Amino acid sequence: MFDEKFFDSEEIDTKTQKLINTNQAYELDVDKFIRASK
Repeated sequence: MFDEKFFDSEEIDTKTQKLINTNQAYELDVDKFIRASK
């Protein structure tokens, strides 16, 4: 029971971390685009 919950939360953390990383990369790209268009 405890192990299942632990693995589930680990998996969710990994997915969340990937989403955060993707979002940060996207924001960096937008920042570069804005600077390039000025």
